[in-house]
Amino acid sequence: MDRKTRDFYHIQDKVDLCWRYADSGGRSNVPAIHDIEKQIAVLTIDLEPLSSPINQLLDLYDQKIAVLQGLLNTRQGPGGEDHENIERRLETDVTLSSSGMGFFSEKSAEEYSIIEIDMYLETTDCEVMLRATIMECRVSADSENPGNWLRVRFEKGQEKEADAILAHVTNRQIEKLKRQESARLET
Repeated sequence: MDRKTRDFYHIQDKVDLCWRYADSGGRSNVPAIHDIEKQIAVLTIDLEPLSSPINQLLDLYDQKIAVLQGLLNTRQGPGGEDHENIERRLETDVTLSSSGMGFFSEKSAEEYSIIEIDMYLETTDCEVMLRATIMECRVSADSENPGNWLRVRFEKGQEKEADAILAHVTNRQIEKLKRQESARLET
């Protein structure tokens, strides 16, 4: 019998991440906001000094945007708790693949709810924001680290994000193989 090989690559790692319950209406605008902020920063480098009224107007727009971002980050999740602040990523133990992940969380999550995960992948210097479904939430067995282990499956249609995760996983596996080879050669 022919055995079909699976394209399944995963690693245990530590990544900076935070999560929050997703809006029922669709994807968060946070990645779009980050892209716009980067474009603004690039364009403002080449600007000539602006008049005082224009500077005041731009400051007011910045303040308005900051207030709107604050509102975006403080909406309530299904359990009534506040969303995690999207800017507050913490180094977190994960089991990561391009189709899903498991990770430690101090707070519990409702199974089958949709969440947004914001993480930084060190090996590719890449920020990834994606949506996932909570498949399992179980209390951590480690009494010194109380919390929950969440297992999620990434939603379909996030190929760019999945590719970034796969690149990170591959880089980590390459690093591991190099360490093993170095250890083998030293003995």
